[in-house]
Amino acid sequence: MTKGKVITGTPTLEVVTPLVAANALAASSFNPRPISMGEVKKFEQRLKSGRWFFTSDAVVIDDKQNVINGQTRLTAIARSGISAQLLVMRGVPSAAGIKAAVVAQDSGGRNRTLAQTLNFYGQENSTRAASIITQFGRYLTQTQGDEGLKNWSEPFGRDKDVFVDIWIKHGRGTPELAAAIQDLQNSTTIYGKQHSAYGAISFAWRRAAAVSGDEALAKDVAVFFDEFFNPDSSQVSAPLLKVRDKIRRNLAAPGKQQVSGGSKVPMRLLAIYTAHAWNAWYMKEDLTKSRLTVTVGGSKQTPLPHVHGITEAAAAWLPKLRKAYGDK
Repeated sequence: MTKGKVITGTPTLEVVTPLVAANALAASSFNPRPISMGEVKKFEQRLKSGRWFFTSDAVVIDDKQNVINGQTRLTAIARSGISAQLLVMRGVPSAAGIKAAVVAQDSGGRNRTLAQTLNFYGQENSTRAASIITQFGRYLTQTQGDEGLKNWSEPFGRDKDVFVDIWIKHGRGTPELAAAIQDLQNSTTIYGKQHSAYGAISFAWRRAAAVSGDEALAKDVAVFFDEFFNPDSSQVSAPLLKVRDKIRRNLAAPGKQQVSGGSKVPMRLLAIYTAHAWNAWYMKEDLTKSRLTVTVGGSKQTPLPHVHGITEAAAAWLPKLRKAYGDK
């Protein structure tokens, strides 16, 4: 269990029968994550072969009869028809139990994912939200002077608690994350491929504008992205359609790096093209062919072009996040 996240209480050693296990699962309305049937079958085999081992990881049931921890083992006992000894902690306050569950490991040692954690807290479309928040950390790397483009420089490491904290402060219940999730979903229709880089850039721009205190800028950015990611091309202006077509052809061209979590180049390309699109939209400019020619690669850095208004908003917000969480 992650340091600092603990449940207080005294577990008791119980012989959990298949009936008790089944009843406990049936009474629980809390779904911490999808049950891995592979893990369930492993526990079943141990029960049937007499190789069940005792673990100090307690089955936790809160004061609302929700099974907070131990679903896999209880499922195995119920399915196998064989009783087993388990530590069981009952009556844990629901809020404290759920808070601990989101950072706990089950007895198989599998970490609960960020998406599962956000789902615990009630985030809709938690898988998309988690991918956006994770890629958002990589977007921060793209906007600072990192050297080279071959490997990722993870600005927050892989500390799930950091991403949960970012979500709590900037994503939970915010219209910016909800809109970015919709943009990510629409990207599949527009580009034929969904990737969280699209949502991460949308979220970063929308949130930076929202926290800038400039209401006019925040409204402009929201209107811009709503149009830029509108799957109905008849509702999109010619300059933005031109950028979208360039993105589609560039990222889908034979021999080109596709948008993927393992490459920095597409993320930077998308960031640059988005900036071009914003400039054209905000300044009501047409885009010349030369302005859409972007070269990224090798050891040379291609700075993000000036983006009217959003530059100042991002400059005030993004460094604060880097300072708050730092490189880990």
